[in-house]
Amino acid sequence: MAQSKHMQCDLNIPFPKVTDKKSLDQLELILHTLIELNYTHVAINKQLTPKMYFTPSKKQKQQMTPKELQSLEEFDLKADLETYFKHFEILEQKFKSKQLKLFTRVTVEIDDPNQLGSVFINLNSPSAKNRFDLVAMLPLSE
Repeated sequence: MAQSKHMQCDLNIPFPKVTDKKSLDQLELILHTLIELNYTHVAINKQLTPKMYFTPSKKQKQQMTPKELQSLEEFDLKADLETYFKHFEILEQKFKSKQLKLFTRVTVEIDDPNQLGSVFINLNSPSAKNRFDLVAMLPLSE
């Protein structure tokens, strides 16, 4: 009797917000558990909130209240994504021999459709060293 193989490919594991040893060890433990459950394909998901990728233009800043301007945080998206891809490559090498195929995945939270252009330019520019295998959007409003 032929043995059928089932590929489960809709599972994604969140990448830790803080990349300390404890969080990364926990992620590895989850991946080991998935191997024991016979998973062969898993995506490591990077969640992006609007504050992480949206930088208002000069015109938009002029229309903001002083309180809104004060709440603006500079977030280094490039450095954050470099950290993600660096750790992803390490995980990919560790789990390659264990028959677990890892994919990169990003979930982009969208609260204003006008912000979409800038995030996709940053994520998939031809000069980008790394690109995501899977891209998902999570609308925060209607």
